[in-house]
Amino acid sequence: MKIIAFINQKGGVGKSTLTLHTASYLVRKGHKVLTIDLDSQGNLTQAFGVDTTDRATLKEVLLGEVPINEAIYETQFGYLIPSDIVLGHSERQIAGAMSCETLLRKALLPFLRAIKGSEMDIDYVLVDCPPAFNVFTHNALTVATDVVIPCKAEQWSLDALDQFLVIKKQVEESFEKQLNIAGVVINMFQSNIKTQQTFVETFRQTCKEKGIHFVEQPIRQSTDVNTAIAQSLSVFDYKPNSPSAKDLAIAIDDIMKNVKGDK
Repeated sequence: MKIIAFINQKGGVGKSTLTLHTASYLVRKGHKVLTIDLDSQGNLTQAFGVDTTDRATLKEVLLGEVPINEAIYETQFGYLIPSDIVLGHSERQIAGAMSCETLLRKALLPFLRAIKGSEMDIDYVLVDCPPAFNVFTHNALTVATDVVIPCKAEQWSLDALDQFLVIKKQVEESFEKQLNIAGVVINMFQSNIKTQQTFVETFRQTCKEKGIHFVEQPIRQSTDVNTAIAQSLSVFDYKPNSPSAKDLAIAIDDIMKNVKGDK
């Protein structure tokens, strides 16, 4: 079982973009993928082309109002459990629930076991986390086997990496589990900016010192990615031979080789 959380408390680092492209990449490889939008902004849900009007979402799943299978929708990028602003409005209610940090785990794991061997048998679960360490992020970390940390080549992202490592240790100690960091990846990279080149090297050295896998292929900033997502496409669909598509394919392939899953 491979459950991968895409996480960084720093916003604007391209978590949702990388999650979507990882789903697209894996589906193109023939894998069954379930993506969970844990961010109440719902950007990933919109990019998947799912309208949540009059539909069950993650909020209802976490509060036990519907079984998880009733909030799963088939899309061009595999299956999706969507979210919208209602999830954010329900944060206090969810945080007040008993064992609130394990609500997703309790809903998801029995479902994955129940469909094992069936036509829907999921190979990978991808979880797009919000840009904060809140009840939703903790739900992701308690159920995840692996994490991917998208970063920008800047100080704030470097600081956020250190902060995440503290949270990771707390979760591991509290829930007696090990979270594998499948990769720290530089996203939205601008190679013509010298300070960004310097920060890439800083990230590389920091990861080496901490024993964390650093993805050597940075993902260059490109309008192709934004244009594709605006049409509910991945750049693999929109411009498969573009530099962005090549960057993403190399980076995602590297990440997936370092995903350990639940042995």
